[in-house]
Amino acid sequence: MNFELNEAQRALKDSVARLLADHHGLERYRAAAASEAGFSTEIRDRMVQMGLPAMLVPEAYGGIGGDATDLLVVMRECGRSLLASPLLSCSVLPAVALAHAGSEALRDRWLPALAAGEARIAWAHEGTAASRTYCSARPPITSSFPRALRAGTERPRVSRCS
Repeated sequence: MNFELNEAQRALKDSVARLLADHHGLERYRAAAASEAGFSTEIRDRMVQMGLPAMLVPEAYGGIGGDATDLLVVMRECGRSLLASPLLSCSVLPAVALAHAGSEALRDRWLPALAAGEARIAWAHEGTAASRTYCSARPPITSSFPRALRAGTERPRVSRCS
């Protein structure tokens, strides 16, 4: 097995590392974490300009059609710089879920918008009070939630995607 990054992945790694070195650091991290959004909207906008929300969206929906290694490259650099970002939870994971399990109508509606950075989808799921899920809101459970969630005693956890 070859665990080396290919040329495109090395270029992606270098681009993300350069973005974060130029526009992020400990003081900016602290300021972003204390902000109302809870993350740097400047970094989010720059990531959109780089096409990062599109990395795992299929090309047929305006995405790049990348793979898990591309995601690994980006997330490793984000982790290295302690970046607080909704990229994974509100763009990449919802895109993967929609691409693999969403209806054609949902894919047509949301995947192009996710790829373009025009939409972010909150990732909601069940969990216990002891779960490590970041939660910024606990919406009321209504008939719009799946039956399994309505039957539970916990409200869904929703990631912050502001």
